[in-house]
Amino acid sequence: MHVRQKKSTLETLTRYSNGETISHEVMRVVASDILEMHNSISEELAELEKEYDVLFHDKQGDGNGNTEFQSDQEDFSIDNLLVYFPPDGKDSLEFSFFLEREGKRFFQYYQDLYERHTHTLPLCETYEQYLTQFLEPAISKYTTIRLGVDPFDRKTTWLGLKDKDQFTLNFLPQVNYDFFSGAAQYRSKLLNV
Repeated sequence: MHVRQKKSTLETLTRYSNGETISHEVMRVVASDILEMHNSISEELAELEKEYDVLFHDKQGDGNGNTEFQSDQEDFSIDNLLVYFPPDGKDSLEFSFFLEREGKRFFQYYQDLYERHTHTLPLCETYEQYLTQFLEPAISKYTTIRLGVDPFDRKTTWLGLKDKDQFTLNFLPQVNYDFFSGAAQYRSKLLNV
């Protein structure tokens, strides 16, 4: 539809809504124009939705020309994983922050575990191998990661939540709960995150 025709249609609608009497024939033309605009907008929206799907979802082919979208969990990355704190789970920190502060200690803890469980754990000789071959696959199984604390001795527990079940993540070492909880509160309250 031409811009002048759209403008004319909108002017006629404005006059009609202001109480001016418009003939039935003119209103039929206006209704036809509105229907045409609606169909055009619907087509444009459908195209935009397709573009959105392409931009914000990774497509994965099955070899037969069919594609299906990966879930967010398949796009899992330690860089965007949040760890939630009790009591209500509103405060959170990026898991990468834990790794920045204590990643080498996490790797040492894994090496100690590996010595006791060589038959079940993959061999990771470097920190990078530990992150990609063990830690990411192990954590990606869970929808939410939480850090718990025993109020009496301040010992921490890592918890992985999947559906309605909760699992203790014994492959992660204890951390200084007060330090990380304080950082989460700072992030939450002062940075409004």
